[in-house]
Amino acid sequence: MSVIKVDINWTPFQDRFITFANDLKLFQCESIGKELLKSFAGTQISDNTIANIIATNGDVQFVKCIACNPKTIHLENDVLLATGQTSGKVLLTCFRYNADNSGVVGREFVPKHARQCNCLDWSQTDPNLLSAGFDKFRNDFATLVWDVQRQSNAMAESTQSYYQKPLYELGFGELTHSLKWFSYQKHTIVCGMNNKHLKIFDLRDSGKPKATLTKGVYGLALDPYYDNRFASFYENNIFVWDIRNVEKPVTTIGPEPRNIVKIEWCPTRSNMLASLIKDASGIKLFDIKDYVNANNDLEPTIIDRIINPYDLSNKSKLSSFSWHPSHESRMIVVTPSGSLRDITVADRITLNWSPVSEIVWTHGKKILQCIDSRDSVYESIDDIAVKMRSLALNGYGLHV
Repeated sequence: MSVIKVDINWTPFQDRFITFANDLKLFQCESIGKELLKSFAGTQISDNTIANIIATNGDVQFVKCIACNPKTIHLENDVLLATGQTSGKVLLTCFRYNADNSGVVGREFVPKHARQCNCLDWSQTDPNLLSAGFDKFRNDFATLVWDVQRQSNAMAESTQSYYQKPLYELGFGELTHSLKWFSYQKHTIVCGMNNKHLKIFDLRDSGKPKATLTKGVYGLALDPYYDNRFASFYENNIFVWDIRNVEKPVTTIGPEPRNIVKIEWCPTRSNMLASLIKDASGIKLFDIKDYVNANNDLEPTIIDRIINPYDLSNKSKLSSFSWHPSHESRMIVVTPSGSLRDITVADRITLNWSPVSEIVWTHGKKILQCIDSRDSVYESIDDIAVKMRSLALNGYGLHV
């Protein structure tokens, strides 16, 4: 018997996340002291946090993918979701069915010819723009872009499910596996297509996309720290790309022991890419160092490690994961059975020695300790640089 994949995504609200499989569930996290955990209802997902289901949406069936609007536009205290279905229908929905002021909830968008919707993504710069990627049909386009506000008056006067012409149609007679909007370029989308192409479309001139041959067309993920960098995967290999030179990947990571399920860049830590492989009980982190530019022939230095959300005695297989959008190194994972775990990735403690003779211990973005030449412990180092700096500050040798 096949197990339905459970996926998970944080929402723009810092304390809420969504899981989806047979239905959509909206959870709210709450931090509680250890001594109070037993007195609170909800599911314990870490040593000091619990999660409660605050809303469920079971009306949307056969969901293949979802995308949460980055600005949660038009809705108060709710989440606007785009859901892509195996039938090809793209439905805008929410959890609490509050009347929104623009009539976007409940709207449906469909391609001319019905086939499965594989991926969805909202524009970060214009949250009214929604892109969707579809299976191949010889007389239709593979990637469609809609303005969800367009023709809202006409939609309100008649049925909401009639065919609405997209703003943009890309990839005639092709297949789109994954896609992403570039956050700093309003009109640019990268698409993984046809099992062999990465295509970068400028919507102002969509007939001439920048393209490269590669099998790494799945799971496109944009680096939030480097505007030009993105990653993709194919089977058990990860490819890191630079938009300025897509003829070849900046680096290739792998092969991994099994096929990759998901990759995602950490939004609070630069150079950190997380990946999950099939039937794994841990998340693998790649720290990609020395990234300079697309024309650098040197391979970036990559340090990897595996984090296990559960105890070593508990070999629960993971279904998906999602980084928290703002809490440093925080991640939530879900198993095929729906079990949840909220973790904070322990960062390495680094030692840094500054040019002005300061020794600093850092942990992520936090400074744990700092000593300099004024501390008594520093005297034991007998640093000649301190003496030379002191002489220079006093003007030694400058006056003849």
